[in-house]
This record gives sequence, structure tokens and C-alpha cells, in this order.
Amino acid sequence: MIGVSEGAAAEPQLTPRMAGSYLAGGGADEIRPRLEMAVGNDIFVPANSPESVDLLVDATLQKAAATLNRLDSFGALLGTPDQTSFVVSRFCTPPGMTETEAQQTVPNLSSTQLYAICLHEAGLAEAIGN
Repeated sequence: MIGVSEGAAAEPQLTPRMAGSYLAGGGADEIRPRLEMAVGNDIFVPANSPESVDLLVDATLQKAAATLNRLDSFGALLGTPDQTSFVVSRFCTPPGMTETEAQQTVPNLSSTQLYAICLHEAGLAEAIGN
């Protein structure tokens, strides 16, 4: 979602719903190898556990399609600049608040958006794009 939203900056006619339809209609197969590599290179996923990578990639693609179909614009993915700043400093940065606390504090953001903000801040879009 993050990579698609960054790419949408160059293509303003691209909408979240179009991206969601693309994922649901076979686009996930094109994205899957890059996502598998990014997830597989994460220090939290054991290198000898391809099942874990598959499980995480499948869940990520399903959640991404559902979230994209719910957004009106890609600008909403990472919230407002104030929301993003708050989430980065209070949720993404250890020790951080819990997901429930973050959603109570910033109720307009879903759990997917909270984690998207953290992943964006960590540079995942660039990692997948390279």
C-alpha cells in the first residue's frame, strides 16, 4: 500500500479503489515476490521458516486490498501530518503505546494505517521498490 501510494503521487488519476481492484485481480502476483523478499529479510522472521513468510505476505495482501477499498484517497493512508507525527513518536517508537491505546487516541486511523505509518517511516516502500 505504501509503495502504491508513493507511485500514485506521479499518477494522480490512480485511486485506492483502482489499486485494490488491481491487487484482487492478479496484481498481487506481481507484488508478491518483492514483498516476500522484504518480509523474508526482516530480522523478526526466521530464515528457515518459509511458511511464516507466506502467511505474513498473504495476510498483508488481503489487508492491503481491504484497506485500499475503504480509502477515499491515498492521502488518507498515512493520516494527516499531525497524526503521522504522533503515531511515529508514540506508537512506532519503543516502548510505544499499544495498538488499542493508539486507536483510542487517533480514532480515525485503523490498525492497518497505524502499521503503514510505521513501515513508511522505516523505509519499507524504498526497500520493496529496489
